[in-house]
Amino acid sequence: MVRDDDDELLTPELRARLLESVREGLHVSTTLDLLGLEWESVERWLSLDRAGVVGPWSGITVDLRRAIAEHERALVIAANVALADPKNGKLALAYLRQRYPDRWDASQGQAMRMVATEKVLEALRARLTAIEYARVVDALQVDPPKPAAQEATPVTH
Repeated sequence: MVRDDDDELLTPELRARLLESVREGLHVSTTLDLLGLEWESVERWLSLDRAGVVGPWSGITVDLRRAIAEHERALVIAANVALADPKNGKLALAYLRQRYPDRWDASQGQAMRMVATEKVLEALRARLTAIEYARVVDALQVDPPKPAAQEATPVTH
């Protein structure tokens, strides 16, 4: 239910708390419950913002998207750091799949974006033992890149 005073609810302090909670990883609906906000009021602010109506809601659509992206970025950074420990890397990827299934869960029918690029995997291959490297690849559930082709040397007797 939209309250008559919902336009005055969005103070700079409340807006900052809203964005901070989302940036820290709380789902938007949980954040609204925490702050005592009604979803209908936020939907109204988003609609007004998208329509270009100037008010305390101006820019909130972009700010919310940015806060969500910053949280996802923090998780990706954590997953990259955790590559040295396959157990933690697998946990970070599992959380990404759960929190952002449309981008990280291959079973949702979307192309899964991988945290580790082929270059990262190649660098890890050079630094880790074969067993450690195999654990990283297994934790990431990726196919290891093929080693660069080496020129065959003729065998002479």
